[in-house]
Amino acid sequence: QDKFDDAIASYSKAIELNPEEMPALVNRGELYLQGGKFDEAAKDLEKAIDLDPEGEDPYALRARTLVLVTHELIQEAEKLAKEKQK
Repeated sequence: QDKFDDAIASYSKAIELNPEEMPALVNRGELYLQGGKFDEAAKDLEKAIDLDPEGEDPYALRARTLVLVTHELIQEAEKLAKEKQK
C-alpha cells in the first residue's frame, strides 16, 4: 500500500507541475482503477483523452483502452448482479 500511495503522490506532483503531463495522468488513472477509485480514474483518463482528441499519442490510446475495458467490466458486473437478484 505504501508503494501505491508513493506512486500516486509522485504522479500527482508531476501533474501539479505540468497539468498536461499525459503519461502521469494515464499512469495515475490506472493506479486509481487498480485501487477501486473509479471517479478519480475517470477524471485522469478523460483528461488524457481530451489532450489528444485525434488518438495519436500512445498514452491517450492506452487511456481509451482502459476506459473501454472498465466500462465493459462494469456492465458485466451489473448484469451478473441483476441475474443474482432473480
